[in-house]
Amino acid sequence: MSILEHATVAVYESKGGELINALWALDKRSYMGDNVAKKVLGILLEKASVPYMGMLSDWLQTGKLNDPWQEFMVQRTETTARTVFDGDSWHAMFQINENHVVQSIAPNNW
Repeated sequence: MSILEHATVAVYESKGGELINALWALDKRSYMGDNVAKKVLGILLEKASVPYMGMLSDWLQTGKLNDPWQEFMVQRTETTARTVFDGDSWHAMFQINENHVVQSIAPNNW
């Protein structure tokens, strides 16, 4: 199976962090020592990471979450109209979407 075909099968119907995780796993597990495959998968990972990292940067720097296709690891909850912010505000406003947490940057016990 060609590298691109293998990558296509690995990421089929994936998006966001899930897609990045699938490419990363393919790179680390299936093509150890194959320099051509590592280069191709590296390019795919780099390009696939741009929108995700843009969302991460915006969210961290401004607190704004712009994720119209639900590809990011953080999602708004239905109860975002809070007027009083306290220590529990974050948990009331956001939830973690485990499928889109990029495993290469998350601790193993996330």
